[in-house]
Amino acid sequence: MLAAQAQFMTNGYAATSMTAIAAAAAVSKLTVYRHFGSKAALFAAAIAAKCRSMLAILDDQRLRGLETNAMLEWAGAAVLELILHPDALAIHDIIAAERSRSPELGPLFYTNAIAVTTERVAALATMLIERGTIAGDANGIAEDFLSLLSSRPTLHHQLGLPEHDTSERAAHIAHCATIIMRAYRPNGPTITGERVLSP
Repeated sequence: MLAAQAQFMTNGYAATSMTAIAAAAAVSKLTVYRHFGSKAALFAAAIAAKCRSMLAILDDQRLRGLETNAMLEWAGAAVLELILHPDALAIHDIIAAERSRSPELGPLFYTNAIAVTTERVAALATMLIERGTIAGDANGIAEDFLSLLSSRPTLHHQLGLPEHDTSERAAHIAHCATIIMRAYRPNGPTITGERVLSP
């Protein structure tokens, strides 16, 4: 898996062959095909493995004992670490650059990265809903939180602007957590489906 990730990051998707991946992993091409079936499936597996690895911190039992804002900030830090990881940014660039030649990459990335991350954050939102500290649809809360977290940092990356330093990133995460707590506070705004309808 690491060999495949390295090949995709270095050469891009279209220029990476199963032969090159097999050679880098010191196995036969037949072995790679036997395990993954296709280059697209291997690309998806590589993305999913990276997400699982970097989001494992959300399984830490200490998370369950935190107050709502601290739990959201913990989750936000883990998510931003994933989103802004050089490999994740490289994958975004690959997908954008090769969208016309390999349109399957976008859906693969959504299924194996964005949807997986949303599911993990939604599980935390469910925990907070059960506590009674926030109210609403867990998936909608997760989607809103992820959108808030990612919008500004990814825009900086896309435009080549300076990255946020550690203190700026922490402040951004705390701000996003505060917005979620206010928007989804119990007995607060009217929430239907997955979105806040009124302030």
